[in-house]
Amino acid sequence: MLVDRKPALKHLKIASCPSGKGELEAAGSVRNRGDEAADYVVTVSWLDEGGSVLETVETTVEGVAPATNERWSASAELDEPAGSCTTTVARGTLP
Repeated sequence: MLVDRKPALKHLKIASCPSGKGELEAAGSVRNRGDEAADYVVTVSWLDEGGSVLETVETTVEGVAPATNERWSASAELDEPAGSCTTTVARGTLP
């Protein structure tokens, strides 16, 4: 659980967030724009053509130093084709 969880979309960069079916991997990086080290939780959701969630995966990026980038990735095995992929990110401290 992320303590002092705050949205941090301006910290998130998405390199890939594929649609389709089978093994899908989203990837990108987070940049700590704060003054102290921070932990991030990136949530990736794959949606069907109607916008319903097929799968959601969370991945953590811990101890990102100020003014640095750290890579993240998240994968899922989908039996149904995803029409799109979305991401969100929160910043805080992992216990």
